[in-house]
Amino acid sequence: MTDIRSVGKFEYRAPISLDEALNILRTSGADARVLAGGTDLVLQIKQGQVRPSLVLDVKGVPELNRLEWSEPDGLHIGAAVRLNKLLTFNAILEHYTMLAQACSVIGSVQVRNRGTMGGDICDAAPSADTAPSLMCLGAKAVLASGNG
Repeated sequence: MTDIRSVGKFEYRAPISLDEALNILRTSGADARVLAGGTDLVLQIKQGQVRPSLVLDVKGVPELNRLEWSEPDGLHIGAAVRLNKLLTFNAILEHYTMLAQACSVIGSVQVRNRGTMGGDICDAAPSADTAPSLMCLGAKAVLASGNG
């Protein structure tokens, strides 16, 4: 069991726009961490593997929760979109079955309810289950930073 006092102090911020999130990241130190689902980050903090000065909760950023599909533009998945949401999105079930299958085998239902697409891709775990299907489907990542 983790003694909550061993976690250490950190600042918590929850921006409501992508611009606000990027500005916070730009002015934060290198030990700031982004939180969307938290399935890995919370455990890493509890185990003392990371000691962030800032936890930036991006769950409320609309651009990062975008899940849309259209014929001309294809599929857009924001980094904060929950993995289980992908399993119920008709366009994914119809046009991107490989991605749906990859999402369906990630962890447990509880992990898929909390875990996000961005977390699955960006965490340095070798089990990034969606990465192979995204590569096979020709996915492109759009990255943003506080530095442009």
